[in-house]
Amino acid sequence: MTRLLPIALALSLAACTFWEGAEPVTAPVEFVAPVETAGPLPEICDNGLDDDLDTLADCADPECASLESCVVQDDRTSVRFEGGFWATYVADDVAVYEDSGRLEGALLIRDESFRDGAWQVDCQTRIEVTGAPTDDDADLAFALAPLLPPQHDGCHLGADLPELPSELNLDRESGAISARIGDQLVAWTVAGGAIDWSGWVTASDFHVDSQGALLELAPPG
Repeated sequence: MTRLLPIALALSLAACTFWEGAEPVTAPVEFVAPVETAGPLPEICDNGLDDDLDTLADCADPECASLESCVVQDDRTSVRFEGGFWATYVADDVAVYEDSGRLEGALLIRDESFRDGAWQVDCQTRIEVTGAPTDDDADLAFALAPLLPPQHDGCHLGADLPELPSELNLDRESGAISARIGDQLVAWTVAGGAIDWSGWVTASDFHVDSQGALLELAPPG
């Protein structure tokens, strides 16, 4: 693309005469002449045009390759939990006075593809799940019991399900959340909602819940 850039050139190409009193005065006139320069524009990565004239447009241009919206990601399958829980435990050196709790919700299996700079859900299969507190190294852990087969199989998985988490672990001090999948603990995070730890007094005296709102736990990213 050719652009005109104004370059000031003092060219005494003409003169102007005016009168000062009875004497004529002649002064040179300076012209600003345009000079043609050739230089490509920078590539704009989302307008469908080859702005810098290198035959490559948008994400196909190396100038745009590092942008998140241009990074090529393989499709993926993700699993997350949506639901709620509560747990209460009261004990001392003499006896356990209360030990109860419940988790209810669903495991969501999603086929996702990366489009427009973000992961988009293409289909979703929902598996209802219940859980009860169990002893674990974490402050609070729930053993999960999925209700199979899926009640809503939007991805048409049938029996071809990914390996599902068997346990959710919540650690009050570190804030770490993990899901046990097979023999591995996989880091998860709170993607929505909140966990109310304000009722935690000690490991032998606590009430923890999800505040009655929808809690979303999922792998990071």
